[in-house]
Amino acid sequence: MAVLRYNDHYISVFLTPDKSGNSSCIPFVEIRHKHDHGPVARLMLDEAFATAIEASVYGLKRGKQWIDEKLAASKALKAGGAVK
Repeated sequence: MAVLRYNDHYISVFLTPDKSGNSSCIPFVEIRHKHDHGPVARLMLDEAFATAIEASVYGLKRGKQWIDEKLAASKALKAGGAVK
């Protein structure tokens, strides 16, 4: 498991086995706000990786991307803009 604190959130990456037999693992990402106990989001990613390191790095990258998109959408709403 990999854990990263990023923009007042915690990103945890768990690895699940790839059942196709072609790769070793698929990252599963859980995102929590630092003040809450329950997860804000759970992302099951659809890409399989040969190594745990590759899967963890990709999972953390996708977690950061999710947080950045949600923060940008929140700022747009506060500014009175439309959200995609």
